[in-house]
Amino acid sequence: AVLIAWAMTATVLLFSSSLARLIKKRGLIAIERLMGMVLTAIAIKMILTGIGHFFGIRA
Repeated sequence: AVLIAWAMTATVLLFSSSLARLIKKRGLIAIERLMGMVLTAIAIKMILTGIGHFFGIRA
């Protein structure tokens, strides 16, 4: 799984200028906002899991 993630990241980084031209500014903004929401959701999940473990609550 780590090698697959590494390969996908390397591919995106290598072709980032081509991808940027392909999806234009609006597409980049949309992807940026979507990734921000995903990151926020992951952070909230981690915080709530930590609080649950601290108080001994099982979900």
